[in-house]
Amino acid sequence: MSAGYQKVLAATFTLTALVAWTATSTGETALADPMGKLTRATACATSAYHVAAGENATMTVANDGGWCWADTYQRRNWRTLSAQSVAVTHPSRHGHVLVGDIENQEVRIAYQPEPGFAGRDSFTIRYDTDESERIFLITVAKYTPLTPESENPWAR
Repeated sequence: MSAGYQKVLAATFTLTALVAWTATSTGETALADPMGKLTRATACATSAYHVAAGENATMTVANDGGWCWADTYQRRNWRTLSAQSVAVTHPSRHGHVLVGDIENQEVRIAYQPEPGFAGRDSFTIRYDTDESERIFLITVAKYTPLTPESENPWAR
C-alpha cells in the first residue's frame, strides 16, 4: 500500500469519525433502517415541501411513537442538497431528529417526539449549500387511540 493511499485512507477514516461524532453531539441520530422506512405517525402535517432560506417550517404530529417528516431539495449553482450538507445546529429538547438522503436527490428531515410528550418543540438545521438556517417549529399532540364508541358518536 503506497504512503499516499495510506494518508487518504487515514484522512477518510478521521473525517468519517468526526462527522459521526458531530451528528451524535448535535442531537442527530442514526437508525439501522433507511430513512425511507420510518414509520409515519398517525397524524403528521408539515407546512412546506421546500423550506426557503430565512423561512420557518411547521410540523404537527401525534405522539404515537411514529415519525413526522419533511422531504426537501435544493439545487443551486450546480450543487444538489444532500444529508451531508445539512446539520442539526440546535437539537430538539423533547424528541429525536434525523436527517438523511432519500430517493430523487431529496433529503428527509424527520422528527419523533419523546414518549408521553405533548406541547411545543423546535429544532434548527443549517444548509451548507447556501450557509443558511431553517427553524422547524413543532406542535406535538397527545395521541388518543380511537375506540369503537368514539368512532361513531351517534352509536349508543
